[in-house]
Amino acid sequence: MNKISKFGELLRTNIKYGTLLFLCLLCSNSYAQNVVTLYNVLDYGAKGDGITLDSPAINAAIEAADKAGGGQILLPAGTYLCGSIRLKSNIDLHLSAGCTILAADASMKAYDESESFGGFPEYQDGGHTYFHNSLIWAEGEKNISITGHGMIDGKGLTHKDTEKAGKVLGGSIGTGDKAIALKECRQVTIRDITIYRGGHFGIIMTGCDLSTIDNVTIDTNRDGFDIDCCKYMTITNCRINTPRDDALVLKSSYALKKPVLCEHIAISNCNITGYKCGSLLDGTYIPEPVGWVCGRFKLGTESNGGYRNISLTNCTFMYSSGLAFEEVDQGRMENIVVSNITMSHVHHYPIYITTGCRNRGPKNVTRPSTARDIQISNVVADDCDSLCSIIVTGMPGAPIRNVWLSNIRLFFKGGGTRDLVNKDYREQGTNYPEPKFAGWTPAYGLYARHVDGLYADNLTFRYERKEERPAVVLDDVKNVNISNLNAPTADGVSQVQTIEHGEAAVILTAGQSNADGRVPLSELPEELKTYRYCYLSYGSGNFENATGEFSLFTPRVAKPKIEDSWGFDAVVYKQLENLWQKPFYVIKQTMGGTAIDTSCEQSTNGWFWSYESDKSLLKAFEHQIDDCLPNLPQNYDIKCLIWHQGEGDQNAADRYYDNLKTVISHIRQHLVEKTGQKKYDKLPVIFGTFSKDSRQGSPVVAEALHRLAHDDKNIHVVEANDLSLLRDKLHFDAQGAQILGKRFYETMKQQNIVR
Repeated sequence: MNKISKFGELLRTNIKYGTLLFLCLLCSNSYAQNVVTLYNVLDYGAKGDGITLDSPAINAAIEAADKAGGGQILLPAGTYLCGSIRLKSNIDLHLSAGCTILAADASMKAYDESESFGGFPEYQDGGHTYFHNSLIWAEGEKNISITGHGMIDGKGLTHKDTEKAGKVLGGSIGTGDKAIALKECRQVTIRDITIYRGGHFGIIMTGCDLSTIDNVTIDTNRDGFDIDCCKYMTITNCRINTPRDDALVLKSSYALKKPVLCEHIAISNCNITGYKCGSLLDGTYIPEPVGWVCGRFKLGTESNGGYRNISLTNCTFMYSSGLAFEEVDQGRMENIVVSNITMSHVHHYPIYITTGCRNRGPKNVTRPSTARDIQISNVVADDCDSLCSIIVTGMPGAPIRNVWLSNIRLFFKGGGTRDLVNKDYREQGTNYPEPKFAGWTPAYGLYARHVDGLYADNLTFRYERKEERPAVVLDDVKNVNISNLNAPTADGVSQVQTIEHGEAAVILTAGQSNADGRVPLSELPEELKTYRYCYLSYGSGNFENATGEFSLFTPRVAKPKIEDSWGFDAVVYKQLENLWQKPFYVIKQTMGGTAIDTSCEQSTNGWFWSYESDKSLLKAFEHQIDDCLPNLPQNYDIKCLIWHQGEGDQNAADRYYDNLKTVISHIRQHLVEKTGQKKYDKLPVIFGTFSKDSRQGSPVVAEALHRLAHDDKNIHVVEANDLSLLRDKLHFDAQGAQILGKRFYETMKQQNIVR
């Protein structure tokens, strides 16, 4: 063999063995990257006999893995009696086939004590506030997982909140109430496990990102999954049976002490039922003997931040309460897509979409709940209750915007009577948004109210018993397009009926601190604590806050960092509620300590009611009105302007007549231009004067008010000279505010401004 041949053979040999070496190294590195150190809990003292408390041994294994940088905690076949198990980062809790984690009874005091929340527990149930009193919990960890084909049996967990607003309810310290509770964790995987009897929540995840839940079975009597303030999550191939509560629910509570959106959640290929607890395990599927069955998919109720970019596809519902989408706590619900859903034996409403103003959260937040861009398609449901098939209800002045319904076929029992057409269906308002409480609706197929943008195509409704209601009722619905509606109706009953409510009244309110209100809420009379029909748009100079949306009136003030207060206008609105007994609207712009005349240097933060000012409250008011008008019912009528201001102008009192006349002229002219209604150039205006004891009440300003009323028959003055004040000698006290409010209302009646 020549040198060249020997060299070639050597080269070939080196390449051969070098390649093998490289491949070995590659495989070795790959293996090394995927090798997980196993920590068998039996090596740490666990017995798995169902008698010995094994959670201390499991936690010891977790601590050992944590010190080593992570690993898999292996639970071989057996029954592990446990209290709290504390997961750590880079830990996989693996439940082998034949393994059961059995929740210890509260008498064993084996659960961790609830953590100190430190504020706002009143804004959510205790189940959303406390996590450490759980069977398995983690907080602030990353890359954690619970896997395997084993079971978690929450036999010893309570079904109740263990704590609410800091008070023990469901048991003493040592009581566990959740199977799995994860808070502010990242990269979470839960796969293949089964949860039976999950306590108050089977799985609750709050503020968790980048998570996967797959092939999980939950069979329990309270909530199955609670996904709260989470983002970037997929839930697939799960089976959830929850006869007495929600199966799969997305929430946005105040548990993180601020409103946080629940967003970017994709759910697919799940089966949801409400049969007797244990049905998924024993295959019996016996109906639960309760007054109503839940077992549904829901957004809500806790909704401080809201929900965005949510999809639910390819799911089945059996013996459940269907779909519920509820935004009631001043958050937003938007970009929701639901498709390819089948339901059978549906209790109450197959599809329920609502906004409200329960507003369980900080009282200084005044924005309304909103909902928009909801798309539901390819839904089939049979054996539905007779109350209604689809409900979509917003709020007066804050409609749900852009709802698409397509290719939906609903078959239900029927039996609605003709008198239901005229039923006064309750406004959601501050009510708890449970559809069963609303009862029968005026329509049997689709009932929509306070909606702007409703697009329905290919809807089919069928019933077993005779129906005397219209198929569709539209109540304060704008921009409607309904096509290919297949829905029978009784003789003489319209297929689609539009409800007219007559004129919607609007009240404008403006001024400074007494129009804003400074009476402490602790002195709020009982009759002023709850409003049903008054909807408010509230501004205080900030153009960006002029959204045009309305929310149910509650006494509050614009001034930051002071206790929420009330003023005379709350009395006016209550009187109008009692008179009208239907929704009306208030557009209010107030700021304490503000003047009209720009020479008054003490005017608050440089804001003035002058149109020429760079920071013009008048311009802000007009801007707010412009944003509000599109949200009013089409047949609205602006009744009057309530005005209480002038204390800030005492140093320019001689010019107050002309200044205020200009303000009123601007408002009237603006309304004429924006509405096209010439009548608003004579808009009634009601002024309030000041107490004789006021340290800023100028007689010259008061005289100007009376002169304006003399010169303009559409201007009226309410006298406040004799009314009592708070100790600040500036603002009306509770008695003074109540009397002044009644005088304003009486003037409105006497002048035929309201009827």
